[in-house]
Amino acid sequence: MTPITPTQGTDYEAAERKSGHPLILLVDDEKDIRELLTEMLEMRGYAVIAVGSGTEALGCLEEYPFDLVITDLGMEGTSGMEVARMAKTAKRGTPVILITGWAESEKELEENTDDIDRLVSKPFSLTELGNAVDDFVKSPPGKN
Repeated sequence: MTPITPTQGTDYEAAERKSGHPLILLVDDEKDIRELLTEMLEMRGYAVIAVGSGTEALGCLEEYPFDLVITDLGMEGTSGMEVARMAKTAKRGTPVILITGWAESEKELEENTDDIDRLVSKPFSLTELGNAVDDFVKSPPGKN
């Protein structure tokens, strides 16, 4: 496996050290969004590994047992859909929240839900996304 070069500011070891906290993989190519969502998730008590590309995410999925994956759909290179597929393969049943600002693709995404557990459309509120995360991470399996 090729070593992962973390996005600047990503501290994989610090996220791992938060033992007992659910571990979330956050994938977004927009640094400001990534930082804002990481802060919100950490304030809710989650450990977060945030990366800036689908390629980085695929490497992380091979390394860490995530409790949830949150990924943006539209990224250069490896798309959010590819990240979602890998998340379902890497650890069967890992919930995936897909974020999209592409209204025209929402209908297609809703029809292809095998790899997506929840679709969140931009713009969204931090409360909306935080509640969706809580639903998946804090609820017993099969109750989402």
